[in-house]
Amino acid sequence: TGAKVENGAGDPEAQKTPRLTENASLLNGDVESTQTRGRTRTFGAKLKKLFTRGKSTKGRWRTTSLYKGTRDSLDSKRKMRWEETMQGDLLESLDYEVVQNQALQQRRLDKADKKKKKFKIKHKKRIQKWIVTLLIGILVGIVAFGVEQLIKLVTHYKVLATSLFFDQIDELGSAKSVGIAFVVYACASLVLVLLAVIFTVFLSPAAGGSGVGLVMAFLNGLHVPKLLSPMTLFVKIVGTITAVASGLPVGPEGPLVHIGSGIASFFTRQHSIKCGKKKVKTKAKVLDLFHNDHDRREFISSGAAAGLAAAFGAPVGGVLFSLEEASSFWSEKVTWRALLCTTLATFVLALLHGVHGGTISGAGLLSLHGLESGFQVWELIPIAVVALIGGAIGGAYNLIFQRVSKLRPKSRAGKVAEGAIVSLIVSAVAFFLPAVAGTCMPLPNAWNDTNFGIRFNCSKGSYNDLATMFIEDREEVMTKFLELNITENHTQRFSDLSMGVFFLANFAMLILAYGVSLPSGLFMPLLLLGSSMGGLAGKAISQLGLALNIPLFIEIQPGLYALMGAVAFLGGVMRSSVSLVVIILEGTGTIQFLLPIILAITISKGIADLFSPSIYDATLDLKGIPFLHHEPHEHQNLDLLTAGDIMSGDIKYFRNVVKVKEVTKLLKDSSHNGFPVCLPDLTRGEDSRDSAPLFGGIILRSQLLVLLGRRCFQKDNHSHIKAPEVERMSDVYMEIDSAMRQYHHRHDFHNRQASTGKPKIDALGLTDAEEELYIDLTPFMNTSPLSVQTSCPASRCFRYFRTMGLRHLPVVDVANRVVGMITRRDFLSHHDHVESMVPHVQGHDHEE
Repeated sequence: TGAKVENGAGDPEAQKTPRLTENASLLNGDVESTQTRGRTRTFGAKLKKLFTRGKSTKGRWRTTSLYKGTRDSLDSKRKMRWEETMQGDLLESLDYEVVQNQALQQRRLDKADKKKKKFKIKHKKRIQKWIVTLLIGILVGIVAFGVEQLIKLVTHYKVLATSLFFDQIDELGSAKSVGIAFVVYACASLVLVLLAVIFTVFLSPAAGGSGVGLVMAFLNGLHVPKLLSPMTLFVKIVGTITAVASGLPVGPEGPLVHIGSGIASFFTRQHSIKCGKKKVKTKAKVLDLFHNDHDRREFISSGAAAGLAAAFGAPVGGVLFSLEEASSFWSEKVTWRALLCTTLATFVLALLHGVHGGTISGAGLLSLHGLESGFQVWELIPIAVVALIGGAIGGAYNLIFQRVSKLRPKSRAGKVAEGAIVSLIVSAVAFFLPAVAGTCMPLPNAWNDTNFGIRFNCSKGSYNDLATMFIEDREEVMTKFLELNITENHTQRFSDLSMGVFFLANFAMLILAYGVSLPSGLFMPLLLLGSSMGGLAGKAISQLGLALNIPLFIEIQPGLYALMGAVAFLGGVMRSSVSLVVIILEGTGTIQFLLPIILAITISKGIADLFSPSIYDATLDLKGIPFLHHEPHEHQNLDLLTAGDIMSGDIKYFRNVVKVKEVTKLLKDSSHNGFPVCLPDLTRGEDSRDSAPLFGGIILRSQLLVLLGRRCFQKDNHSHIKAPEVERMSDVYMEIDSAMRQYHHRHDFHNRQASTGKPKIDALGLTDAEEELYIDLTPFMNTSPLSVQTSCPASRCFRYFRTMGLRHLPVVDVANRVVGMITRRDFLSHHDHVESMVPHVQGHDHEE
């Protein structure tokens, strides 16, 4: 019902017969109203208002929206597949810019007239933001701990069931024992993968992949449907657990960024719980204070930082990652709240580790400990070589990822089949390669205490090194790579052949697995790939020293090269810089490796940038998301263009007092979300209404829907509104303006396309008589939007748009007549036409 959507309460039966306004004077606050500011209402008046909400009062606008048309088309709109809603033309931008209108000015005047509030009241919202931030950090830490423990639990039982048949080699024979173990392992992996894929494909496709790229798009100002819904959060958590435990080369670190963002979004609104046919609302009304996109952006930035911090135990690194990669807008207050959020997430995770294991240690899901401190200066040369190779391979992986992603199936059945096939391939590789290329190594005494090592087809007291790398817990394998040191008794834990085969096979499996429709992260697979490559290089140098009797080479630490290889792969694929340095430093727990880490990241990122974009940019490009970077690409040549060259010239606008029929027709015929409002040129006297209209402001589609739903109509076509400084506006305007600002908070919160389209207008059920009336947009339109003239350089327009978080940028001529509109897509549509540029390039339709 409209009451549920607009105000979260109301009786649908009370909305059947709206009463239109009698005359314009009644709408300007001249009638006596029970909502007059300053009047104390009794309990009986409040009770009467509660039971009459949604009913119309003669001479007043409705207090809730009225829907009396068909809702069949509206329901079908909501059933649109997620992949269809992600088409570039359907994506909506977020409203980061606050609407500055006469109603807001009236609020400010009312606040200035009141006496100075007490400290507790004055800082109430600020304190509530800190409390919500604290809750986000605590909950992210708890969820991260639960994800980690469930992954380990499922992996343990899967490996345990598989190892039971390895222990029966002597009774069953090597071939039969391995064959039965493969069936058990493959079936367990297949069930886990199918569970993750089916949940993702049929319940929430937005939960697929790592989610970091889509969170970046959301924080850049784009509304990604269902990205942060409770269902997506549930599927992300369950899918991450089953996908990682299945044995696919994916990790939980990237999905934790998405999970943290989803938890933060959960705390920005009230929620309803269905009890049969009734809905029970939560009592946390404080959450409704954060109804605007600007506040949500701050919380989601903190949640994303907390997710990564929990993954690596790096609170400072999490803040820097959110600042450098995830968030497009930042401020000092967000820095402090994000730091609190990440610190609490890592502390709660460490505390739970202590309760579970007896000591407070291991603040993250992934630990990079195991290296001995110190390195030699000359080792910077081979480290640079390792970084160069890692950056080149990382850049190549991004290119392959882009090519392979275009070939993946689009249908639901195809995605489920793809997940099953990839799972079987990965299981077959993990079993048959060790049987062919694995080496049986004596089991170290230190490994007996931790039950690390897979026997596979080896005799008792030994383990298959390649099978161990494929099947064992990945975090433990990563730790063993960092502990590589063959100088102790000249023994090896993993043979050179096995590490080389593991690197090549894991690289191929990562190409297949990352992109399957299930939650998956890249951090852990890249760390394993890089550490195996770097560790192999370190072992080669050490073995060369042994062969040539060069003490300088013998004394090196192969585990250091494993770490540098991991850093190089992360830098080559993700292109992070400062945040990645701090994350690795916090993960290793020592600052002595700062110089080689910076060297490895700088070289790998520079090499990879030569021939491919980052994995996040590649993901955004594949989904067709119009992402605005901090600076425009060089090939866009915006310095050679003006606002008149890139603007959309076919402008649809309204006059400040417009007929209802014109509003509904334009809303149905177009998918624009912002419309210029033009005022008559008063200098022309009686001919002003027939003259060329002057730009007066912008009205949003959501605002128009509120005006239509509440039947805010009048009979004449003249504005009767005076400036708040001249005459006080009535409380009715204040209430309607509040409903406009909370529109998307109440209507299809996680899918704005379903709340503003043609089916929503049809559901209003406007009569012919109503469509002949007029709407006065003057008190509600944004009267101070940023606008530019046609001669303004396009590069300056980009900076305005990007730094201020704009959604629309009107273009006017020297006479202040609106001649065009610029949206984010216009900046991405004119980068290859400079040579054929004409004074005014025909633009595209402005944002849909």
